[in-house]
Amino acid sequence: MFLQEPWGEPKLYPGLIKPVGLMAARYADIRERVFQRFPCMRSSAFERRMLFERQGGYQAERQGEQPLMSTHDIVSRCERVQQR
Repeated sequence: MFLQEPWGEPKLYPGLIKPVGLMAARYADIRERVFQRFPCMRSSAFERRMLFERQGGYQAERQGEQPLMSTHDIVSRCERVQQR
């Protein structure tokens, strides 16, 4: 999805049905390609704060407060940006 490559052979772990492998990318090398493919990944500090910061910071997280936006809301926002 994000231009990743395998960094190890998939292995079967106890309790799992399918092998699990590690996928990763050297982001500095592919940064601009990611932005071309997923423009919504380019965001300002303000946008990131509005999407992911919880009121009260770390303390709110420890108390189990829900994030300001759900994963579904974030994905929907990215899809809307891509349609423009």
